[in-house]
Amino acid sequence: MVKKKIQIKYIYIMIICIVSIMLLSLSYIYKIRKVHKNNLEELTNTALELKKDRLKEVVNRTIQEIDIEREYILNETTKLLQHLNNDLTLSPCQNIDLINAESTKKYFSQFIKMYHQLEILVWDKSLGKLIYAINSNINIKDLKNEKIFMDYINKYKLNTYKHIKESNKIVAFCISNNSIEEKVKNNIKNRIRKTVLENNDYIWINEILNYNGGDGYAIRLVHPNLLEEEGTKLSTNTKDIKGNLPYLNELEGIKKDGEIFHYYYFKKNGTNYISHKLSYAKLYPKYNWIICCGIYLDDFEDLIDKKNNIFYKDIWLQINITIIIAFLCFIISGIIGSLHGVALMKQKSDIISHHYNILENRYDKTNGIIHDIKNHLICINALAKDEQSQKIIQYIKNINKDIRQLPGIAITNNKMLDIIINDKTHLMEKHNINLNHEIQIVNLDFIENKDICTIMSNLLDNAIESCIKSIHKDILLKIHCFNNSFIVIKIINSCDEKPIIMQNNLITNKKEKAYHGYGIKNIKKALDKYSGNMTWNYDELNKKFTIVIILPIPNN
Repeated sequence: MVKKKIQIKYIYIMIICIVSIMLLSLSYIYKIRKVHKNNLEELTNTALELKKDRLKEVVNRTIQEIDIEREYILNETTKLLQHLNNDLTLSPCQNIDLINAESTKKYFSQFIKMYHQLEILVWDKSLGKLIYAINSNINIKDLKNEKIFMDYINKYKLNTYKHIKESNKIVAFCISNNSIEEKVKNNIKNRIRKTVLENNDYIWINEILNYNGGDGYAIRLVHPNLLEEEGTKLSTNTKDIKGNLPYLNELEGIKKDGEIFHYYYFKKNGTNYISHKLSYAKLYPKYNWIICCGIYLDDFEDLIDKKNNIFYKDIWLQINITIIIAFLCFIISGIIGSLHGVALMKQKSDIISHHYNILENRYDKTNGIIHDIKNHLICINALAKDEQSQKIIQYIKNINKDIRQLPGIAITNNKMLDIIINDKTHLMEKHNINLNHEIQIVNLDFIENKDICTIMSNLLDNAIESCIKSIHKDILLKIHCFNNSFIVIKIINSCDEKPIIMQNNLITNKKEKAYHGYGIKNIKKALDKYSGNMTWNYDELNKKFTIVIILPIPNN
């Protein structure tokens, strides 16, 4: 019946343990999943921030290239005009019949080849009128005099002119800002079409026609992925496959901040596959251009999905392994429990036998003393009859001395430790020191007797020494086992004087200076053999000194 109850109890314990493991596993899965999710979010955010920085860098670099290109063209055009001016001086322009349209056109054709948008004007000072104009929309009738002619020339940012005295004519070369900007635009558009970024990404440009949006709000100016659609008009009503309005979102962001990051779905370059895309768009106000660059996110999203799949496979593998190990542990624990039960029975029998032997020895010794006491009492009776009082008193003292030689009380289940405590107890009684103890039965067999003696005798000697010098005289001795892994010995004693510490070593206040610190050193030396540890603390408010010894219990 008892055995059956034990089995039922064991089954209940096993069920509780299984449920506990399952709950712990679920809690572990939840926590690790949350950590994994946070890590993925952090990874995604970090990766996207890096990608955004790259897109922004590409667009900003493109805008810088536009400004650099304009500066370069302006410099080159200025040099060209200076070159043309010099050519007028060196070339036989004075010998050309500038009245003859054919000869004039032939002469200036060489300059037109250098710059197609070059505007050439010839003013005849003698006649007071414009006699030749090419690439110019000026109405000759509007130039009524030389001053108006010169004012017209000076309206151009880039111009140069020369007065040819021999023929009394002014030849002017002008280049309009519009022609400069057109050249910049064409150069940049051609460069963007040829630019291939990492992972087959690209740059594209839309030119805004109407900031209010709607159909035809912009022109697809440059688009390497849709070359055949360049020049077509765009609409803010256009949707992607998920129903997003990418052009509307882009225009609203441009109007609000001048730039925008936005997500949408678009055809991959060179394929018909529609993929999730992140784009950065920035307005270049001078041209009403929206300069854009984007990256496709399908590869990145595939990587995240792959990491998720690997994570969940690992989690389920760990759960399966945990369950298998748990069941194996229960089976093994059952076997070990049975073997341990047998071992405990034998151990219990040995302990009982050992204690009986001790009690028998004490009984024999006590009977011997009692037998002697009977004889002593006969003698005391005789002395009392003879009224020899002093001899009676001395006789009683001798009997008490014999009684005190009886073995002390066993309180620790360790013979050496009991001997030390009983020995020090007599010393404490001599100095009126109160000893309290909280001692758990622990196994100290792994410590040699000489080391137990070194550790405990020095600890108690130091505590007694401190109490002797203190008003309150209390010692609390605690010995217990922690988690079946450590033996903890703790002594708290009265201490009115703050201990001396030199080089992290505790120094006693013994009168014999030569022996300072050797007790503590010997304790440390003994502890080192067992990988033990010693710490101390002084409570100045309560005048208490605490020392703690921790000894790891060997696995074997």
